[in-house]
Amino acid sequence: MRGGLGLGTAASRGALAVVWEAALDALSLSTSANAAELQAALVALGFLYTRPSVATVQTSASEVVTVGIDVDVPRVGNAGYGQGLVIEDARTNVAYFSHAIGTAGGWNAGTAATTTGYAAGPDGAAGTATRIAGGAGAFGTYSNRPAPSAGATSYVGSVWARLVNRAIYPSIQPASPTPTANRFSSTPGHDLWFRSSTPVRTASSAYCFQTHDPGASVDAAFDFAQVEAGTWASEAIVTVGATATRAADRLAIDASRIVRSGRVGLALRAILKGSIGGSNDYAADPYLWRYDASNYCTINRTTGAATVVIAGASYTTASGFTAARGDVVDYWVEAGGGALQTVVKARKNSGAVTTLGTGAAQGTHPSATSMDLLSNAATAPLSAWLQLAQAYAPGRRIAWAA
Repeated sequence: MRGGLGLGTAASRGALAVVWEAALDALSLSTSANAAELQAALVALGFLYTRPSVATVQTSASEVVTVGIDVDVPRVGNAGYGQGLVIEDARTNVAYFSHAIGTAGGWNAGTAATTTGYAAGPDGAAGTATRIAGGAGAFGTYSNRPAPSAGATSYVGSVWARLVNRAIYPSIQPASPTPTANRFSSTPGHDLWFRSSTPVRTASSAYCFQTHDPGASVDAAFDFAQVEAGTWASEAIVTVGATATRAADRLAIDASRIVRSGRVGLALRAILKGSIGGSNDYAADPYLWRYDASNYCTINRTTGAATVVIAGASYTTASGFTAARGDVVDYWVEAGGGALQTVVKARKNSGAVTTLGTGAAQGTHPSATSMDLLSNAATAPLSAWLQLAQAYAPGRRIAWAA
């Protein structure tokens, strides 16, 4: 774990402007051996972290950690946008045999040759990757699991790949063997493991993880095949002969660390996994925090406006805010404290500040029990890499929102 966390105190901040903080981007990246370290770090910060399932996490452009992330073990990852504590909704991988692509009972054979157990995958585990190779026009193995219907639900397919022969064009596509434009580019960087994803909403029953190009051969290694409901690919979910579900992450904290004199002054910085405003990347309006049904803050997933509820009194900002997947988003919310106004501000990628709204006083926020950050008891989370959380004394603000 890197130094300078502050471990939830304001001693280094001066003047008690910051009454509690958690620099989560300073936590060590997850490894197969640091579960206890990460659990202890969150406890020291005052958090109660839970996830009732095993999980995986991407820690670089070419690496995944699959060992040691057991039930209730936090995940600190980096998919190329920046480092942070992973918070995700529950997802189910409906593609069988995510490692042994091509295994009978989960996959149909294509015209390209399939070799299971070919090489180590992006997690370093021996013999998990599958090689698929063939001449021009060949297409590879494809999932025979029941596919999502072409209805209202969106699905996304993803796979990790590493080129064996660089002059090839592997791809993921909804159905075999029709080629699509969703091809992995043939670049030197793709000699390493990398992840690619594409929407797969279709009435077809087949999902192809290697397809043909009319003018080129195919030859690549694949691992972690995944098809899940949603518009963006979540962290890898391992399947073996059946579907598998990764439970949602929940991050709770004693509200008295954040609420002072009945007022919340909360700064949050996170790297978004889905986009906010103008899309339905999140299945429901995500929460910034929730204490109970009468005290919470949500973000409208399609407009980006914030709704703040304090002591049952609701205020929705007049303005919205948009941000794309991978954007680093800062939110500032101050609300409660009796006669004090509610103020909501945001910015992305350290750019211009947007004042979403300033509302009338809403009452007093309680602090007797715990509150959830970025979720509502593990539902409707703001799926993201959480980097920073800070609580400020009434009348004080984080510098960018001053």
